[in-house]
Amino acid sequence: MRAHATGIVEILLEKMPDLIDLTDSQGNNALHYAAQKDHQKAVELLLKKRTELAYKRNLESMSPLHVAAQYGSTAAIKALLRHCPDVAEMVDKDGRNAFHTSVLSGKAAALRSLLRRVRPAELLNRVDIHGDTPLHLAAKNSRVHSALLLLRDRRVDPCVRDKKGHTARSLVEKKLHTGEMDAYEMYLWRQLKH
Repeated sequence: MRAHATGIVEILLEKMPDLIDLTDSQGNNALHYAAQKDHQKAVELLLKKRTELAYKRNLESMSPLHVAAQYGSTAAIKALLRHCPDVAEMVDKDGRNAFHTSVLSGKAAALRSLLRRVRPAELLNRVDIHGDTPLHLAAKNSRVHSALLLLRDRRVDPCVRDKKGHTARSLVEKKLHTGEMDAYEMYLWRQLKH
């Protein structure tokens, strides 16, 4: 099926090259869709034809990398970052990069893929418009697996404070005091204490 889809993309790019510039009502282009479906070959074909598609935003200001992170599309993440590594610096309307997006959507495999391929530490510790780093979002949204992945990366600074002065640890401790914490979050709290 994948080979068939790739063939169709090749034919369309050859016979109807203007299609590459079209977007849907939400502002998604062909690369957004290829990223969503984790179709690595289609991502690469589109990028070879028109690299700037990687930098186009939809109406939510999400780049194709954001979409790949949201849907857990690890092959698409790999292809996008291989061709356009600086796309990792793009933020959406809430000031969130692909790390934030993968955490919010609970896509730990996407987060792992980003951690392997994106080097600048400032991207891992960047705050969104609400003052949250990806680690804050993981703590607030009980994304324990994502939080643990982030904590294992030496580039992540667990001491960054959000706009209210909270660290990821203090956010988890709030749950401890209200009795909302499960065993998995208790393990995360212990890791954050170190």
